[in-house]
Amino acid sequence: MFNEHAIDAVLHFAASAYVGESMSDPQKYFRNNVANTLNLLNAMVQAGVKKIVFSSSCATYGLPQNGLLEESHPQCPVNPYGESKLFVERALHWYGKSYGLKWVALRYFNAAGADPDGELGECHTPETHLIPLAIEAALRKRRYIEVFGTDYPTPDGTAIRDYIHVMDLAEAHVLALDTPYFKLRDPDGLRANALAAKNVGFKGKFAIHPEQIAALNECFSPSAQEVAHAQRVVAAFEEAETRGRGSTSLDGWVIDVPVVKRARALLELARRAREEG
Repeated sequence: MFNEHAIDAVLHFAASAYVGESMSDPQKYFRNNVANTLNLLNAMVQAGVKKIVFSSSCATYGLPQNGLLEESHPQCPVNPYGESKLFVERALHWYGKSYGLKWVALRYFNAAGADPDGELGECHTPETHLIPLAIEAALRKRRYIEVFGTDYPTPDGTAIRDYIHVMDLAEAHVLALDTPYFKLRDPDGLRANALAAKNVGFKGKFAIHPEQIAALNECFSPSAQEVAHAQRVVAAFEEAETRGRGSTSLDGWVIDVPVVKRARALLELARRAREEG
């Protein structure tokens, strides 16, 4: 595939994803989620494809030590599924250091929903997800649904879960490709070894929120070095414009309209981060 198409980046969603099954058949999960992902990464390195957005999971965290899960929470998975996702995140870190791979891992729980046009939807055999089970019960395709847990600190003792719609999740992965981390030219390798992993939720916390997708663009706070570099890019381009030129060069790199747009976007992120900080 890499030989037949001009691929610029990879969005990697594919995985085995049943926590219970991973406990009874861990070899399936390490073979599919780990070994096959390494095959993909090796093919990317061989083809010179340098960008990947990895669909990870908050199962990498294990048992929560407090309320909301943040990226700083220790990663101690308690099942092979979470372990397989964490292994890939660690592999991405080292592929970044050794091969210059730029990566973003998005961690989330409970993806749900279907394509609004009805072309794609959930269809599992056996079905284990709560929302499809509830719909089947409402349609009288099953007699009842089971809700597990009776002693949670909630009004009725059952668990409260956060869900993310699959369309929002797909958009989040595409937006991850538009972050300055991927887009801004980086001759000094300022972000080459950066850990780029974010929870998909409002400002990194697990809560479904109307600003969920917009928050993803704020995930990567530009460093002082990146801001300084972006300022030089903008200044060089504006000077070229005063001379009637539509592009220029800086440190051997071509500075044109798309590049300066990305530099200005990074400066806008930095300005908003200062205002909110």
